[in-house]
Order: sequence, then C-alpha cells, then structure tokens
Amino acid sequence: MRQIPDDNLKYPILVRTLVKNDKGDSVDHLVGSGVFFKQDNYFYFVTAKHVLYNEKAELKFATISLFYYGKNSELASEIDLDLKALSNENLLIAHKNADVVILRIGKDEVTPNAKEGKLIFSSEAIKMKTSNGPLVCVTDTKKFEDVMVANDIFLLGYPSSLKNNGEIDILMPLLRKGIVAGKNKSKKTIVIDSPVYQGNSGGPVF
Repeated sequence: MRQIPDDNLKYPILVRTLVKNDKGDSVDHLVGSGVFFKQDNYFYFVTAKHVLYNEKAELKFATISLFYYGKNSELASEIDLDLKALSNENLLIAHKNADVVILRIGKDEVTPNAKEGKLIFSSEAIKMKTSNGPLVCVTDTKKFEDVMVANDIFLLGYPSSLKNNGEIDILMPLLRKGIVAGKNKSKKTIVIDSPVYQGNSGGPVF
C-alpha cells in the first residue's frame, strides 16, 4: 500500500474566524482550507474564492486567521489577517470567473550563512499570532494538460463538518484518496472522485 510521510499532512491550512452566536458571544468558526505556495522567494496563500467571498463578490469576513502546522514542529502556528485592508492594498486577489483567491503573504529574506530565510510580511495587516516552525509550502504544480484521467490523487484539508461526536479532531488535517474522474477542457477544470466534505474547500489536491 502506498504511504506518504506524515509531514505531507502539514500542507493544508485551516481558515478560521470569529462570529457572533445567537447569544451575541464570539465563537470560533471554521471556514475552510487552503495551502501556502512559494514562488521566486514570495509566499502566497491560496484557497477557494467561495471560502472568503459571497455570491456578490463581497468579503464574508473582515478578519480571518490561518491555522497550520509548521515544518519540524508538532505544534500549530497561526497568522492573523485583516482581509479588508489586504484587499485595499491589492494583496488579496479574487479571480473574476474561477473559484480561486490568492493572497501574497510575504517574502523570504535570505541572509548570508543562514540555513533558512526569514519571512517578511507584505503588510502590517498580516500579523504572526503564534509561530512554531517555518511554513510548509507547495513549490511546484502541474499544467492542466499534464493531468491525466485516472491519475491517483490525494486530497488534504479540514473537513470541519465531520465532528463525529469528538472522535475526529477538527483541528487536525485529514487525508483522502481518489482519482481524476474527468476533465472539462473548455473551462480547464478537473473532476475528482474523492470524498469531500464542508470545510475541505480550498485545500490542496496532489
């Protein structure tokens, strides 16, 4: 049976925020999943557009936090984001048609003799809340033309709807396996055959 290293479970990011309940108290709300992507020394956060925006292309939340497990650490880290400020600074970009949104988190500043660079945030609207290890990032992708029907896929994310009486830790990512079921060439979308639940939206597919 094919296996992957446990570190692969650190790719997905949990998107969370605070919302008011019926009593007016602020409660933790798990919004969806996402992934960090690194290119040319820049770090980006990628998720599904519907995780952050409504049907009118308006932001659903003023602020969110990105909850993730850093490299070489079993402890979680968290970054706070002011979405409205980042949108005004053109650092948060939603695709006009596709269900994709991307945010430039910052730059990897490499200093001489350093084993790893230092993450410099792109804006004061991005603040490190808890730091436990460097970001685990995707650094390579496939082109649409290279994806073949029946390719094996692994889907990672935080399916927060699977609470299951506490048996599943909703603050830990889950891994699902499936295949590429088909491709829509006109829209350049990929159809996957894999269990997906509310909360998986925006998570990476390998």
